[in-house]
Amino acid sequence: MFQTKLNLTLLNVIAIGAILTPCGMYTNTFASPINSVIKSNEKVIDKVNRASECKAFITITDKAAGASNTTELSVILRYINNLKQDLMTLKVEDIQLKSLQERYLKFAEELGDKLTRAKRDQDQGDYAAFQAASANLISIGNNGIDLEQELQQYCRNPKPQ
Repeated sequence: MFQTKLNLTLLNVIAIGAILTPCGMYTNTFASPINSVIKSNEKVIDKVNRASECKAFITITDKAAGASNTTELSVILRYINNLKQDLMTLKVEDIQLKSLQERYLKFAEELGDKLTRAKRDQDQGDYAAFQAASANLISIGNNGIDLEQELQQYCRNPKPQ
């Protein structure tokens, strides 16, 4: 009997406290330790996700770097087409990596178009057009180098808090 009165009294205090305490204060009072644990775990998860997304992204760009080992336009074009395909299937949630992914795709599309034109000019024997395209390809290639450096720097540095 005493046990029942104690439980009813406790329940009444909790019910009255819930009614009298504003919702924000109530949830902050009783749930704040849980919220801080969740927020700290989110930071750890963010770092883990970022690291795994960086690793996947860099793996893709490393494969495409093989294009620099050849001067054969058809082989380079194959590397660039593979880069585009891999980037389109890469799933990233990190905002900066997503931005890099979009810029990399734009770069790969532009480079692929220019390579296709240069290959066509070369096959047709239009060496003046081919040489003009080659200079343009170098400029576009430098944009790719800049993107790679940005990716490496972002993935190497810890995320700002």
